[in-house]
Amino acid sequence: VGQKTHPKAFRLGITQKHLSTWYARKKDYSLLLQKDFFIRNSIDNQLEKFLTVSTIRIERAGSEKSPHLSTLVIIKALHPRVKDISKNVVSTLLLGPKKKEIVALLQKKTHSIRKEKPEKTKLLLSYFFKTKVRELARSLSKTLGEQIELRFEFCRNIFEDALLIAKFIGIQIKRRAPFRRVIKQALKKAELINVKGIKIELSGRLNGIEIARSEWKREGRIPLHTLSANIDYAEHFVNTVYGIIGIKVWLF
Repeated sequence: VGQKTHPKAFRLGITQKHLSTWYARKKDYSLLLQKDFFIRNSIDNQLEKFLTVSTIRIERAGSEKSPHLSTLVIIKALHPRVKDISKNVVSTLLLGPKKKEIVALLQKKTHSIRKEKPEKTKLLLSYFFKTKVRELARSLSKTLGEQIELRFEFCRNIFEDALLIAKFIGIQIKRRAPFRRVIKQALKKAELINVKGIKIELSGRLNGIEIARSEWKREGRIPLHTLSANIDYAEHFVNTVYGIIGIKVWLF
């Protein structure tokens, strides 16, 4: 029987880093762990409507004697687009005088937005995004009693990150697209950005068949036994009408 290990945990300290970087005494460890869990859940819930989040790294700094900790949260996500920020999301925020202008902009169709001055569009959307992020940071700082700073790292292409690929596949599966076509489409698009190898595995009641099974497809090479190989790995699941579909992605 093959013994499996997590590709990222296997490479910690070599090509991978911990997602949380801080030190705590034994009595404080469980509390900080709960805070990390709360921060990640809050960010996922608050930003999921207009931002596809990949990884969230948390770094804490401060002396043991000081009661105040400084927490830096680095969020890696797909760069937001105009169509991802819906009118409903904007209308729930108190954006002040610019709220009407942003809502009016997002009501227009894509072709009419292109006719607008691109600088004006970018300014309005950046104002909306910054306001949302400030509100989130303020609420987290107030709840946890720490000074929290949010920093973003954006990637332009979905197929540069394993978790973004898994979420992209999950959206297609939820729309009842044939899973084999979805996998082939993802593999072809990943090849265009010159990745060395990619493997995708789906598990569950694929295409609604009563007996659950697993199917996978690979392009290129995935050297799991080579510690120096920088392999990005992600797990994701999606709820469908016929049950939960699990998605695994290896990216080299």
